[in-house]
Amino acid sequence: MKSHVDETTYSIESMTCHILPGMNAREYRLKSPSSILKSILAIRDIGIQVKTTYWGGYTVSRFINRLKIEDIIINEGISFWQIKSYMAILVKDEAKMIVVFEHLLPRLRPVLLDVYKGTRDIIFNRQYK
Repeated sequence: MKSHVDETTYSIESMTCHILPGMNAREYRLKSPSSILKSILAIRDIGIQVKTTYWGGYTVSRFINRLKIEDIIINEGISFWQIKSYMAILVKDEAKMIVVFEHLLPRLRPVLLDVYKGTRDIIFNRQYK
């Protein structure tokens, strides 16, 4: 269930979205119980930054130029007794996709679909209902 904090920030379960209208950007943040913070920042015509902040402040981030982004997808992974949905970025000339929120794997509805639609809207300039 969405709870509106103000005009540019809202939360769904463990995910917080910051909409930056002046920059045509959105940042989605998910925090795990073990104090890991994962985020994706999408900026129109620029690209995507995927960032992980670990307990103690250590961060790892990766920037993907908009011109190298082939697609943003939701895929399913199957392991023994469960099916997990995850969001990934397909990058030109790279053999592996970049999994967003890896190890956290938020639920498809409502969290992952909201991040997916918002990120695609910014990167590919498409509106989703």
